[in-house]
Amino acid sequence: MKYTKNCVEYFKAFDSEKELRVTSWVKDSLYFSSRHPIYRKWYMTKLFFAEGDEKQLTIKYKIENTKRDVSPGFSFITRFSDRHFTYHLFPSSKWGDGIVNDFSVNIDVSYLDSTYSKYSIEGIEGLTKSGNIYSLSAKDYDLNQSERLNINYSQLHLKMAKIITNWKLPDFVISSVIPSSNKETAHYLTDGDPNTYWTGKKNDYIDVYIRQIYNPNSHQSLNYFIGGVLALNGAFSSKNEFDNNGTIRTYMIILNDTILYNTEIWSDKMEDKILYLERPKFQQAKNNAIKGLASILADDYLLKGNSYKAKIPNFTVTKIRIKILSIHEGIENNGTFAISELYFVSGY
Repeated sequence: MKYTKNCVEYFKAFDSEKELRVTSWVKDSLYFSSRHPIYRKWYMTKLFFAEGDEKQLTIKYKIENTKRDVSPGFSFITRFSDRHFTYHLFPSSKWGDGIVNDFSVNIDVSYLDSTYSKYSIEGIEGLTKSGNIYSLSAKDYDLNQSERLNINYSQLHLKMAKIITNWKLPDFVISSVIPSSNKETAHYLTDGDPNTYWTGKKNDYIDVYIRQIYNPNSHQSLNYFIGGVLALNGAFSSKNEFDNNGTIRTYMIILNDTILYNTEIWSDKMEDKILYLERPKFQQAKNNAIKGLASILADDYLLKGNSYKAKIPNFTVTKIRIKILSIHEGIENNGTFAISELYFVSGY
């Protein structure tokens, strides 16, 4: 796929209130990361000083991330990585002795906090937080000790929630979801409420039946292609409930009574029938964003029944069985695990 160099949506410089002329250029393929080229875009502006004059330079910019975290052709559900933003406090650290007489920094993380995103701020010592603002004001700050500001943040749940919302299968396609035990709470698996959860034990399974839609014009049954099955793996009603209950560790996906081999290109166990999930970490996320905390149980590359990897020909899927082989124990250590919600997304 094509990777653009438009990594910055806008960049503006101001001398007090007056906007300055800015020139820019791009350094191509400075280095490669995960097989993708990394571009660096540079901006330059000029400040003119009279003797004894002081000026205030204000920079306003917005970064646009255009890298897609997926190897095209292998999956429908995109895998997203964390983001990393670095602001170099240069050239101050290289001019003179690198000591800034009056140094101040303010970092507004309101958006990250409002979306329940994980983040960390490094590089600047002595930052304090008040509300959604990290700040520091210091005299004679030594930039030789810390000349850059690093902000690491993750918004994976927002991206994943968008995929689940936009590509949700129509409700009528899933005719029924029937677990092997605790059938009286089976509706919690698909009720759309992450505060309710179904519990099971090792060797339990969940059968998902796909409805065939009859087309009178062609006299054939139509099959909706499933792009993925995801699960809120754990009891997401509260941290206490999550910690007490177990989660899925290893499992199998069985289509129409045929066990599938793992075909995930991200897996270290290609051709293995047993799939593995790390125990997720509880994270609070309200409204629609909590969907994005779901773990991927099966993606289209697995669900297609790929004849080379899965050792079976392509066929119409009428039943998906999720069989739980082992669990990550919770604090209660009672051999049970919880699923707060199952999500089904359509494929191409």
